[in-house]
Amino acid sequence: MFSVYGYVILNALVRAQDKAGPDLPSDGLAKTMEALTLPADIFGGPVLSFGPTRHLGSDLARLSHVTDGRWRVISECDKR
Repeated sequence: MFSVYGYVILNALVRAQDKAGPDLPSDGLAKTMEALTLPADIFGGPVLSFGPTRHLGSDLARLSHVTDGRWRVISECDKR
């Protein structure tokens, strides 16, 4: 599960760096991240949207557990 978290976080960071360009001051990265919207990820996570007062990206979650060695979804993201 922690590998999934790492993937999602690094994917967001790389997309923000690509948008901000090669000369990247830290405040430029922060402003780029705050204007970023990312599509749902390959793991079934929700769309992430950031802003100056919205740093979590989403308040939705997907609940899964392992059964017979496989991940099984218990509850999908509420896509209000």
